[in-house]
This record gives sequence, C-alpha cells and structure tokens, in this order.
Amino acid sequence: MAEDYLNDNAQDFAAALGGYVMLTATTEMRFLDLLQLALMSDTGAHIAIWLQFQSTRSRLDMVRHTYRNMFGTNTPETDTLTKLATRFKRLTQQRNFYCHAQYSSDNGALTASGFRITETDEGYTISPKSIDRAAVNELNHLHGQMNDLAEDIEAFTLEMQRHLIEDGRLKGPLLDRS
Repeated sequence: MAEDYLNDNAQDFAAALGGYVMLTATTEMRFLDLLQLALMSDTGAHIAIWLQFQSTRSRLDMVRHTYRNMFGTNTPETDTLTKLATRFKRLTQQRNFYCHAQYSSDNGALTASGFRITETDEGYTISPKSIDRAAVNELNHLHGQMNDLAEDIEAFTLEMQRHLIEDGRLKGPLLDRS
C-alpha cells in the first residue's frame, strides 16, 4: 500500500504534483478557447485543428500565428498572447521536470533525478532533487502561479470576445461562461 511505502512528504508531493498536472492541462485548454475565438466558429473546427498538433508548443505556436494573422504583429492582442504563452511554457517546464524524472526511494523518502543532455564531453548530467517539504512547497507555489495564469488567460479570452463583438466580427458570444 502507498501509505506503507511512502512517507508523509512523498504522499503530499504526489498529491501536489497530481493537482499541478491537472491544472496545467485545464490551463492549456484555455488556449483552445482562444483558438475558437480566432476561428469565430462554434462548429468544433477548433478542436479538429487543435488535435492535428501533437505538442503543447506546436499548439501554442499555431494559436499565436493565427492571432498574428488576425490582428497583425506587435499589437496589444498578439503581445498579450505571447506573454501568456511564455508564462505557460515556463510553468510547464517545471512540471516536465517532475513528470519525466526518474524516482527512487530510500525507506519511503523519494528522490527525483532529472536528466539533461549537455554539449560537453561528460554527456548526461544527472540532477538529483530530494522530494522533501521544500519540493511540496515549490509545487504548491507553482500551482498558485498556474492558477493565476489560468485566470489571466480567461480574462484575456473574455476581453477578446468583447473586442470581436464590438468590432462586428462576431454576432454574439461564442463562449458561454454563465
């Protein structure tokens, strides 16, 4: 049983990581809402296009490209979207360390090791990170930052929807938030 195998920090860490991973996925879906607005369609085409791209990076690049085509480069809309995507990328890099680390246990205490390729003769560099209370606190802090980002994306999405309606490009709301 997990309770017998993992100490309290490891259990708290697992819960914090699970929550962070789920929030990251739902935050990514907010970019899908932005794509729907850019396409100005409620047919589901945005989902079909989204699924054609296999990585988060390629999906965000596609959304940013779509907005650049729609609003031009170096506009408040594209600048805001770029800042949001950059924040998301930074936060997902932190998630990726934990999700793709190799874990080991010593008497119920977890250690995570991340691997990265260097261009030196040494090859791989192993970066062990103890999964202690500090790691749990770090994940909780990242969770708070991701939550703030999700709220900022939502506010931007609703602002874009209002903007498109006021410009006459949309007849009415595509995204129902009631």
